[in-house]
Amino acid sequence: MTQKNGNSGDLSRREQQIAEDYAQGENYQQIADRLCLAPSTVRTHLATIYRKMGVSSKLELRDALTSVAPAQEA
Repeated sequence: MTQKNGNSGDLSRREQQIAEDYAQGENYQQIADRLCLAPSTVRTHLATIYRKMGVSSKLELRDALTSVAPAQEA
């Protein structure tokens, strides 16, 4: 069972941007093109993001980001 103890505060600015874009539906290529990165670099960032956030799917990532966002605004 995956333990969800990470939060988006553990992410670098670049990782946060990639995580949000990916969770909102962009694919590796779209993110890579916009950030001038190789798609493989985006995949590597996402693997790190998944590990840091304690998630294993795009839907879990989206849910984790939306559950953390209101707490950061306070």
